[in-house]
Amino acid sequence: MGRIIYLLFSRGRGTGGQKMILRHVETLRDLGFDALCWLPRDNTAPSWFSHHAPIEHEPNLRDEDVLVIPEDHPSVLERAADLKCRVVVFSQGAYLVATRAAELISERPDRFSHIMAVGARQADLLRRLYPRSRVDLVQCFADERLFRPAAEKAPRVLVVPRKRPAEAQIIVGLAKRLYAGRMNYKAAFAEDLPEATLADAMGKSAAFLSLQKGESVGLMALEAMASGCVCAGFTGTGGWAYATNENGFWAPEDDCLAAAEAISEAVAVHREGGARLKLMLEAGFDTARRWGHAAFRQQLVAFWSELAPDARKRAA
Repeated sequence: MGRIIYLLFSRGRGTGGQKMILRHVETLRDLGFDALCWLPRDNTAPSWFSHHAPIEHEPNLRDEDVLVIPEDHPSVLERAADLKCRVVVFSQGAYLVATRAAELISERPDRFSHIMAVGARQADLLRRLYPRSRVDLVQCFADERLFRPAAEKAPRVLVVPRKRPAEAQIIVGLAKRLYAGRMNYKAAFAEDLPEATLADAMGKSAAFLSLQKGESVGLMALEAMASGCVCAGFTGTGGWAYATNENGFWAPEDDCLAAAEAISEAVAVHREGGARLKLMLEAGFDTARRWGHAAFRQQLVAFWSELAPDARKRAA
């Protein structure tokens, strides 16, 4: 009987893509599928979040297995062209499809016949690029089991400047100087936090400055919405799929002045409370639910039940 094997490449430092691979595997295991992660021996497993996905260094690949390969490793895709087992390409990057991997997938639609995408806009792009391959949506998710509001909110704006450290300082500085009457919550900068610590900080924060950039979806803003934060700032490429005037104050990409005004408005809405705050938080919760673990789980089981039904050993 075949197994579902996700290739995982990691140097220990956390990325959302690595987390999603491990979340796929542990959820498949919960659903009764025989699934595992294959981590090369010279790699280091991520340790910044908890999971129960089994990790092996030498899984002894069988012909009846299905191997899931991240698209950002074209050299591995190239080597996989001669394997006898089935291959699924896991696409998580917004524009990684324009690299060497794109040529390999286009040249061998017989070998790379199935592609998983984490966002609807990304899936549409993949279908245009690879009309001879099948592209399915198994969306990434903001984990409502972990990201949720605390009983009390602190008067602070949570800032995670990982992708935009310079813009983070500029936006906070502009907001304090130009919108001092509204921007009177403290900005708390957080970097390289374990997932549980970040979830706790989001749950206790009143507002969140979104500094997404180039993501295919952009989970951090969704996690902040699930945590009951008033969100403002940049959506990143994929955030256009869910950012609305109802669930946040969004600025045009790279416009730091507009982002400063947006985050000051978010603080003012939280401080004033009332119906406007309630409506915005409810819109955020509703958005996060549409990108939650329950929706992901349904799409994941539908994909693998069709592609590899023999890998399911038991009921969920």
